[in-house]
Amino acid sequence: MQISSTFLSTQSSELAGYSGQIIVMAFDTLVDQKSCVVGITVGTLNGPNLGAARVSAAGLTIVDRCSTHHLQNYPQGSVFIAGVANITNAEERVRKVLAQALPDSFVLLLCSNIEVYDAAFPALCVDLQSTKMNPH
Repeated sequence: MQISSTFLSTQSSELAGYSGQIIVMAFDTLVDQKSCVVGITVGTLNGPNLGAARVSAAGLTIVDRCSTHHLQNYPQGSVFIAGVANITNAEERVRKVLAQALPDSFVLLLCSNIEVYDAAFPALCVDLQSTKMNPH
């Protein structure tokens, strides 16, 4: 399975009290020949829908960016929320979720903590050049 993620185009969003550039972990992702909108953040899911996701202010920005892009580009697509619970199988879990997601869906990956996030992120195969920011 081939996965390729590029950052969604930049919007003028800011987190309250933060000055500087913000990289929002929101992506257009190609899984083989299937397009998805993908967001990844630390959070929990306390129910069956997007409103039941509990995330930080940064996580809310990710959800908002992905939701807006998804509605504009894939209005008939579905929303899929998946938890990523542990470091050991984080990459495998992300790959499985992306493989099972329907075409044109919005996939929100909620990692249980920052260590799981760090383990899961490489599975998205993000093109770091797709952001206009210098990573150094």
